[in-house]
This record gives sequence, structure tokens and C-alpha cells, in this order.
Amino acid sequence: METFERALEDQGFATLASGGRGFWARQQVLDLTSYLAALVNPRDEEALLAVLASPIAGAGSDTLALLSRAAKAAGGSLWDALLQDEGLAEFVGWFSAERAVAPRLGLDVLLERVIERTAYDEHVLRLPGGRRRMANVTKLIRLAAAFESRSGRDARGFIDRARAELEAEAREPDAPVELEGLDAVRLMTIHAAKGLEFGVVVLADLGRQAPGSSDGIRLGPGAIGLKLRRLGAGSQDAFAYALLGEREKDADRREDERVFYVACTRARDRLILSGTTKLDKWPNGNGGAPITWLGPRFAPNAAVTMSRAADLGTVLREAVPAPRATAAVVAGAAPEIAELPVAPPPPAVRSLSYSALSGYAACPYRFYLERVVRLPRVSEQAPETAPPEALDRLVRGTIAHLLLEQLDLDHPIVPDAAAVELAAQMAEAEVGPEDVADLQELVRAAIEGEVLARALTARRVRREEGFTFLLDDVPFNGFVDLLAEEADGTALVVDYKTNPVGGVDLEQLTEADYGLQRRIYALAALRSGAPVVEVVHLYLERPAEPVVARYEARDAAAVEAQLRAGAAGLLRGEFPVAEVPLGLCSGCPARAQLCSHPPELTGRVLR
Repeated sequence: METFERALEDQGFATLASGGRGFWARQQVLDLTSYLAALVNPRDEEALLAVLASPIAGAGSDTLALLSRAAKAAGGSLWDALLQDEGLAEFVGWFSAERAVAPRLGLDVLLERVIERTAYDEHVLRLPGGRRRMANVTKLIRLAAAFESRSGRDARGFIDRARAELEAEAREPDAPVELEGLDAVRLMTIHAAKGLEFGVVVLADLGRQAPGSSDGIRLGPGAIGLKLRRLGAGSQDAFAYALLGEREKDADRREDERVFYVACTRARDRLILSGTTKLDKWPNGNGGAPITWLGPRFAPNAAVTMSRAADLGTVLREAVPAPRATAAVVAGAAPEIAELPVAPPPPAVRSLSYSALSGYAACPYRFYLERVVRLPRVSEQAPETAPPEALDRLVRGTIAHLLLEQLDLDHPIVPDAAAVELAAQMAEAEVGPEDVADLQELVRAAIEGEVLARALTARRVRREEGFTFLLDDVPFNGFVDLLAEEADGTALVVDYKTNPVGGVDLEQLTEADYGLQRRIYALAALRSGAPVVEVVHLYLERPAEPVVARYEARDAAAVEAQLRAGAAGLLRGEFPVAEVPLGLCSGCPARAQLCSHPPELTGRVLR
């Protein structure tokens, strides 16, 4: 569809596509998702170059070439060179300001702000098909808001989703546009045209044949067919393979006839069928392309060549290449080139995070299915023996973190019931009086504890602070609940925990469950230049017992080696099934048929 759209626009016709699948590849979508990617990590040079070349920054090709040359000469990154470039100082200024406030703003708000600041919407509306293009921009904003409501404020996650959809050529249609009063050629699939009528309908590209089935096994009522592969001798059909193939063709043909009946009856005044085919067997050709059986029904004597300018307007100079010309081209062909080495396959993951590594450590195979293949979680009914909970633990933690993020650090007070209920609404949850009181106690525990009191004496405090560093050239992303820079340069990293802990040893619990997390936080702070880092896990049910891990600059190499070891299997693309599936399998898409563990093991519940 995009090919026809481009060709029509090149001829000056406005177009409107609906029912297509190229949303994530639209230029405006690429511009804005690249902007979000650069906002998260300005050292993502592919994203940064896309932003600079887009109307958001408006840098020309010469400017980009000079920036790249300056970065290479200085041995630094493109972002470092950009910081020194006077011509783009205005862009750098507001872009840096947006990076500073980005963790506190929703993804949709970030997109709306850059569109307003750069008048990006005005640029889009001036383009051919501007209304359609702007509708896609609006759709992207809605998708970003919907993603955040489901997955939290995870810009990196949304970018990864957008890139994965683009690489997979996902079936995401363009945004719908109201056609009333719009003078444009409408492009749509046959399925999208059901129930509609138009004065003139063109069915294009009818000469294209759908790929045939190459299944090695065919099944039918009371019959089976096999295609046997033989070394050096091609393949051989066995049993009812050919018969079942003919049945499949007949079924496909009947379905095609039904679909094209719908297509042809969309026209009120004129129907145009367009496609290329060989006319030597017309009208008795039985090929798979629609034109071979659809065309003869309308024009059984259509085997006439028309190539006059008076009939068609513009024609090729020659109907077919002359044999002499073809021979000359072949004779003058370029010399053979040695076979180039095959590039290695792309990595299974393009970025790392604590959630990625912890999920991989639990079960690499489940990680592969959910994060790489992107199979959805399976909805499962909770076992009857599971104890009822007034509020889901994860939701409880989300609400508590929202309340702590909104604290006025100059005058921290326990939020009232209305504030708690508002935070619950943001988390799309309902809370009762007991839940409100419980959440207030969690916030009170943080306010009255020594950890927050220490943080408030620091020279700089940031909440929900994002970070990115490279581990073997792979970006490692994450957020910390609270980061305080103390007078002596020590970085105090605080992570709030709301899970019930009872009377367990908190140090053992933290090292067992969050040891990887504390090392990630430590390395991020050490990489930012902190001479000393103290990572505090504060369990709000036992606030008087903060669990502290101290790291110094000399520990960075050891911490990095530990993280590298934890990520090694993931980066190598190894995804074995967990050896002990106990308590890991609820909602896993592999449980029904794919997992090597039997259901009696994967269905067990931790008590």
C-alpha cells in the first residue's frame, strides 16, 4: 500500500490510507520515537542523528557530517560534540532541560511538549496528506499514554516496543481520518472496505500471486499427505499429498472469489481491474494470481496489446528489451566479487535492566518467550488455597511509591486519605479505609526514619532518577527511588521496599533477592563519578533496620565483573528452561505445550 501511496503523491494526488500495516514505519512516528530514545539516552547515536535530521532540530546534512567528524577527531560521542557546537546551542539548551524533567512527566506529555515547542504539527500539516500524517502523530501519543497506564513510566520500554514492532513489520494500521469533505484518493484493503461504496473503485496489483503452501504435511478428512525430502534427488509426494494440495487450492480459490466479490461490489459507477499477466493462455489460464481467473470473466477476449501514446499517455520506449541490448549488458557485467562474510545475527536483547536480568535469572526460557518472542502472559485463575488479599502486593507497592515520589521534601507530611485515593486512581486501583491506613503507615515509616532525615541534609536530592551506562557496549537502563548527593560526594541511593518481611534476616533477604539490584545501582553511581556509594534498601515495615551496602571507586571493576557474569548467558542468546520451576510459572505462555517440565511441576504453588 505504501508503494501506491508514494506513487500517487509523486503525481500530486492527495492520499488517505486506511487498513494498512505500516504505522511504526511512518516518518513522523520514527521522528518522535527517536526523540524519546535520545531523551532517555543521548549517546544512542542512531536516535540522536534521527532527531537532529528531523524538523525537531532541523540540522542539515553538512552540519551532521561536521558533528560526526568532530566527534571522531575528539574520540568522544556525537552528544559530546553536540554540546560544543554553537550552531545548535538553542536545541541543546531546551533538549537538556527536557531531559532533566523527563522522569517526572508522562510519555504522552513529553511528546506533546516537543510538538508544541518545535511547531512540529505545523510542519506535518503542510506535507502532502498532512491530515493523515498528523492523525498518526496523535495516535502515537495515545499509544504512549496507554503503554504508561499498563507498564508504568518506562520510556525505554516503550521505545523497545516501537522498535520491535518496526522490525517485525507489525500489523499496526494507520490512524483513521474523517473523510468528510476531503479530496483525496483513498487506499484501503479489501477487508477494510466491507460495507462501504465508492463511485470509482480500482483493484490494483491483481497480477501478484500469493505464495503457495510449502508444508511438508497435509491433513484432511480421512487422508494424510507427506512431502519426502531426498538428498540430491529433490522431493517426492507421498500418500494423498497432491490430492490434498488440490483441495487446498480449491478452498483458497473459493475464498478468493468471495473476497473479490466483496471488492468488486464496492463500486457504484466504475470498476477498474489492474494487473499484469501472460496472455498466451488467456482466458484459460489457471494460475494463482487473481487476474488470471478474474479478468476473463469481464473480458474473455482481452488479449490485445495496447502501447500507443494516444491510448495510454506515456509508454515505454521498447515493449521488451531487445536481444542485442540484453546481450551487451550481460557481456559488460561487472567481474565476480568474492563472497562477503555473513554478518552475525542481531543480539536477542538491545538493552539491559534489573527487571530483565532478574527475569532471565528466574527462567531464561520464559524470558525468551515474553521479552524476545513477545508472547503474552496467560491469564490464570488463582488457586482456591491462595490467601485472599485486600490489595494486591504489587499495586500496594506502586501506590506507596507514588506517594513517596510526591512528598514535599522541605516539609514531609503523611498524606491524607484524599491524596492516597488519588494515588490509587493513578494506579488504576480501588482502596478501602484499611488500605488507606496501611499506605499512610508506610509513608510515615519513611518520613520518620533516619534514612530520609539523612537524605534531607544532602546538597542535592533527586527522586525517580533515571540512569544509563554501558556494559560491553550494551546500554544498561534503570531508575532509583531516591538519589542524594552528600557534602563529601557520597552518593546515597535509596530503594523503598513494601513487601512483607516478618522476622527474617534483612541482610540475607536483600542479598538473596536484591543483590543484583544493589550492584547495578552502585555501578551506575560510580560510573557517574561518585567516590563512594551507599545503597540502602529500606523495608517500610521495619524502617529502623535499613540494609546498607557501601561501595568505593576501587570496587567498580569487581561489581562490573559480577554484572557481566549475570548477563553473560542473556547476551550470548542462551535460554534454557529453569531447572527448578517451583513458584515461577504462573502466567507463563510455555506452560501448556512448550515447557519441558510437566504440568504437575509447573502448577505447584509456594506456600
